[in-house]
Amino acid sequence: MVDLTGTVALVTGANSPGGIGFNIAQQLSNKGAKVYIGARTAEKAQAGIDTLKKANPNAEVLPFVAEIADLKQVREAAAKMLETEDRLDILVNNAAMSAPPEEQTSYGVSRTYAVKSNPVVSTSKPRSPSAPSLPTFPKACASPTNTVPVSKLANILFIKQLQMVLDAEGVPAVALAVDPGNVCTDGCIRFVGEARASQLPYKPLDGATTPLFAAAAPEVWAEREKYAGAYVVPFGQIAPGSELARDEALASKLWDLSERVVNEALAS
Repeated sequence: MVDLTGTVALVTGANSPGGIGFNIAQQLSNKGAKVYIGARTAEKAQAGIDTLKKANPNAEVLPFVAEIADLKQVREAAAKMLETEDRLDILVNNAAMSAPPEEQTSYGVSRTYAVKSNPVVSTSKPRSPSAPSLPTFPKACASPTNTVPVSKLANILFIKQLQMVLDAEGVPAVALAVDPGNVCTDGCIRFVGEARASQLPYKPLDGATTPLFAAAAPEVWAEREKYAGAYVVPFGQIAPGSELARDEALASKLWDLSERVVNEALAS
């Protein structure tokens, strides 16, 4: 990674030392970035900050408190951040969860889908699911076997469309969907048990490697046309993704649907 002194970063889901987000935040701050630590509560954010500061007293780390599944909380946290910041150089939407399929947000979307499908530099692992067409996404998310893979497909599609929108508006940014690999995180241990999770090949710091490549590798900007809107897998390799993940029409429809859902949620 390059020297990041003077840059501002936000990493969601970054409070737990046993998670990918914490390790991303730690490496960014070690390179000189001011890093906002995303967490659901102020207590969780502060615990992560304390751990980071213990390892590196010079780390410039601050809290970003929001339940990512609650869009109004996200808007409020972003507005608070804008009171003190006039730039955001790196955004890593790492927050993830696996809630029961019937558990929904206040605006009627699966909580797992709502948290995982918030990509810019996305660190939830996209697979190649046999997912349905866009009009049946809500039904798919009601299935215990579909919620997570559908949300991961949505990440890849959303990134492709986001990059097109950024380019059309002349915003000098690169958006990537990132697969961190099969990582034994504390969240994974809670979800599948330590016996199964311990068989996974990567530790949290390994899992942070590809997101860090996407966020701060000089070649991403040097070869912007190559990486813009790409799906990146360990360790920093571009992958084509599934046929559905390459469907530009589906990506455009998902973007339009996402805008409607967000606008309705914030207006309610």
